[in-house]
Amino acid sequence: MTADASNTPPTNWKRGFWSLFIVQFQGAFSDNVFKFLVVFLVSASLAPEVRDQYIPLILALFSLPFLLFSMAAGYLADRYPKPRVIIGTKWLEVGIMCTGTIGLFFQNPIVLATVLFFMGVQSAFFGPSKYGILPELLPESRLVWGNGFLGLGTFMAIITGGVLAGVLSDQLGGERAWIAGFVLIGLSFVGLFACKGIPTMKPANPEKKLRINFLAELWVNLQASRKDRILKLALLGSVYFWFLGALFGEPAILVYGEDILDLEDTKIALLRAFLAIGIAIGCAAAGYLSLGKIEYALIPIGALGMAGAALYMGLPGHDFKSIAIALFVLGFFGGFYDIPINALLQHRPDPKDKGSIMATNGWLTSAGVFAAAGVFWVLKSLLGLSPTQIFIVGAAVTASLGFYALFVVRKSFGEFVFRMTGRQ
Repeated sequence: MTADASNTPPTNWKRGFWSLFIVQFQGAFSDNVFKFLVVFLVSASLAPEVRDQYIPLILALFSLPFLLFSMAAGYLADRYPKPRVIIGTKWLEVGIMCTGTIGLFFQNPIVLATVLFFMGVQSAFFGPSKYGILPELLPESRLVWGNGFLGLGTFMAIITGGVLAGVLSDQLGGERAWIAGFVLIGLSFVGLFACKGIPTMKPANPEKKLRINFLAELWVNLQASRKDRILKLALLGSVYFWFLGALFGEPAILVYGEDILDLEDTKIALLRAFLAIGIAIGCAAAGYLSLGKIEYALIPIGALGMAGAALYMGLPGHDFKSIAIALFVLGFFGGFYDIPINALLQHRPDPKDKGSIMATNGWLTSAGVFAAAGVFWVLKSLLGLSPTQIFIVGAAVTASLGFYALFVVRKSFGEFVFRMTGRQ
């Protein structure tokens, strides 16, 4: 069955959605296993002061391709059928994982760094088609539901992939880490096979021209988004979510676990798992509470909840259990915050521009992740802040944004409160 790009979903949309779910889950799982396996191996081999320099560098290296190629990825998502683009990215993943296995076998830092960069390239080209296909694949009443479950699957993949990376680092070490590479090669073929379940679709904008200067393309898309205030705020909100997730979820937790709690890699990975579990459940809860529509009120609730959890993490006297619970709460409210923003980014643009807007969002969120690496380096290495102090700084900024969001959506917030309390 062939679908068009006019928001008329194919009759077999359920099979197509769950096939996309499997493709996304496998890709996110494999990315996290490989990336954090490299992070743990590097961290174990370096002194703390050198580690604090290299971990942000790894994060920046993975996010750099999104800055370079997101606009081209948006062009492909609009110019060509999105399922075809998705299949192409999965073939690229097969080659990347083969190269990564070689890098793990020889423990070659140059090869591993190159693989991390190309993993970012593959993800950059996959993202606009993955998110842009949802409004074409799903009925409009199912869009928030689809975002919720896709978010759930993504963060479940992050959970299991990150935990497995910690276990593999502790059990295999650098000498036998190549064994994991062969598993990842096999999984990349599983994802490629799952692509067969995504229905064929027509291109959304077959006449679209490629702009070689991606900054010019970015500027055009930003100018288009400025005409829609809600879309503009959604873009900014998405950037901040990924910035905060990159700052808290990777370098800050790693350094906190190693320097303050003195944890092994497996337990540090479990801390990240609690964060991801919270996001996954928060995403599902946000989809349920939205009742088939975009619920603006969840945005300030999510922001203020994240701020409270981050502030608690900045207090002294924690152990593994208390930090794990705090990270779960942080992630749960992060899911509340992210789902309505993602739905807005997919719903507000004109259908022929959805791929470009998603690519613009991909570029901006990648800039946020890239900036998080630099901010962590400034806060930790230059200013000498501890991980707990970094959590407090993040809590203060997030709270201020949460109160601003509450002011912007105060009417929707009041309606949501009345609905939750059973009042009219």
